[in-house]
Amino acid sequence: MDDEQHQPQSEESRGESALLKLQEEFHQFLQECHDCRREIASHWQFCAHCGTRLATHCPGCGNPLPPPGAHAGQAHLKIAKLFRYSGQIIYHAKWGSLSGGFFMGMRLPSSFQDHFVTLTDPRCPYAPNSRHLLMDILVIAVCAVISGAEGWEDIEEYGKAQAEWFADLLDLPHGIPGHDTFRRVVSQVDPEEFTQCFIAWTNALHAATAGDIVAIDGKTLRHSFDRATATTAIHMVSAWASAHRLVLGQLKVEEKSNEITAIPALLQLLDVTGAVVTIDAMGCQKEIAQTIVERGAEYVLALKENHPTLYEDVTLFLNDARDTGFTDVEHAYHETVDGDHGRIETRRYWITSQIEWLGAQASWANLHSVGMVESRREIGETVQIDTRYFLTSLPAQGIRFAQAVRQHWGIENALHWVLDVSFNEDACRIRKDQGAQIFAVLRHIALNLLRHEPHHKRGIKARRKRAGWDRDYLVQVLTG
Repeated sequence: MDDEQHQPQSEESRGESALLKLQEEFHQFLQECHDCRREIASHWQFCAHCGTRLATHCPGCGNPLPPPGAHAGQAHLKIAKLFRYSGQIIYHAKWGSLSGGFFMGMRLPSSFQDHFVTLTDPRCPYAPNSRHLLMDILVIAVCAVISGAEGWEDIEEYGKAQAEWFADLLDLPHGIPGHDTFRRVVSQVDPEEFTQCFIAWTNALHAATAGDIVAIDGKTLRHSFDRATATTAIHMVSAWASAHRLVLGQLKVEEKSNEITAIPALLQLLDVTGAVVTIDAMGCQKEIAQTIVERGAEYVLALKENHPTLYEDVTLFLNDARDTGFTDVEHAYHETVDGDHGRIETRRYWITSQIEWLGAQASWANLHSVGMVESRREIGETVQIDTRYFLTSLPAQGIRFAQAVRQHWGIENALHWVLDVSFNEDACRIRKDQGAQIFAVLRHIALNLLRHEPHHKRGIKARRKRAGWDRDYLVQVLTG
């Protein structure tokens, strides 16, 4: 018996005992912030990156800490020391080698909480009905949308179904909020501030590299109109990173306006240095080309009849050059052939920088080349031929031009189509206050996290189902 009593504790038992003692000691120092009415630890210092208690620098990552007495991350600090998941205590040593910030007792490589914790709570801090923490509301909403929620009632139902789990991970001073609280609070969040937090978080998800294709296009949320207030359906312009398959940012098109004014504003929010920005004919504007160049990027803009004189000049030149085999015209050429589902599609790309004859060249920022794409689709004996024309700041390089044109359609196939089919976005009836716009961003957050999860090989709709059924898989999605 004595031998059994003196057996050394296992590593996990020692970790649990140490953390239980640490938790008890930690709560002795907790006090309440009079500004936000949340618990803080004014006598302690913590590493914002790994949650370790320390003096001036984190012994694990070496990052400097704020001075003594500084705000220490509010009540979420207690999550950083002791987590409970599926009834088991997970001690800090298991998380020490991972990078990123703590989120719901898990580490996100993108430090989600670090980027959204600065979001201004739209409620008055002294209002008696401010019973739920903004970060708790956002966390539940994101998890719910990942797992299939399509509205405020769905988010409440999901929160209640996972109430025990959320109670171990979040503060929840008054339990799971009701759907009216989700609707009222989230719909009043400042959309511009929320978008800025989203963009900062997305930038942390991937490392931009020179030559990335960034496609920009708009999409209308068809059922976000409100006849009672004569409000039209909102239109969102989004930026899509083709290589990483991520939404980089989005902006609502203001009423009585269009994408022409929204695209430059969105570009000002994004870091597109070294990228190639592709836009359809609506965005083929001199001001937009100027903004792209000023932001340090290249552009490929679709040219159509909305510029009648320029369109006529370019089409006449390129069609004549193609018919004569580009004799005496320096150019680059690339061709691809794809076959699938009983059809054969041949795409031929021509691009030339020999445009000194083009009088409009000087008025377009950094315009170097014009290009043409001929798509020939054969289905049985039926043949369809479509020809498109482009203005670009790229040099005459056939493969690079072809990649930019082809990858632009990723925003339609991998973003807009997925939002309609997998997230049922067009059927969503949320329209009060800023709810439709904020919920659209929540879908983009969920889509980015689901795309970032590398192990599940099925589509987004199947991944959402899996996240709703399997809590371990949801954790995997949240932690990347």
